[in-house]
Amino acid sequence: MIAVAMPRRFSLLLFAIACTVCLLLGSGLERLQAATYVPVDTVDPIQPRYALGQQAYRESCGSCHVALPPEVLPIQTWQILLNDTQHYGTILPAIDVPTQRLIGNYLRAYTRSLAVGETVPYRLRNSVLFRSLHPQVNVPSTGQINSCISCHPAASQFSYRQLSPEWQSSR
Repeated sequence: MIAVAMPRRFSLLLFAIACTVCLLLGSGLERLQAATYVPVDTVDPIQPRYALGQQAYRESCGSCHVALPPEVLPIQTWQILLNDTQHYGTILPAIDVPTQRLIGNYLRAYTRSLAVGETVPYRLRNSVLFRSLHPQVNVPSTGQINSCISCHPAASQFSYRQLSPEWQSSR
């Protein structure tokens, strides 16, 4: 009896492991297939479920200045900015709740959390990741987000991979 029960338990265990592996591989494959690939010079490819949020983000934030890649600021900064109508000295109209959720979901998916010891940066020049990506860039204290265009000529099209000729030659 014991000899018969052991193989059955073992085969059930193997079956359960095989099912789990198939599910994990299937969901990974599904995620890979769900990615939307965009031209290499734009920010990063996004999954289709975040496309509307990215569009709303680019329209909302890009109407006054260039829309920044989400990852240059931590999610804690984005959460504050999304809920604050006092935006760098300008009073903005409140973003309606559904649009705010779309943008928030997009930003959460494509940003980061604060680094250990990092305080919430309210200015781009104070972001740990921004500074690490721009070690040779002296961002003045009065720097405007639109000044990104001087180094990234296609920033208004949400493309930060292309650099202006003077920065290309200095690399």
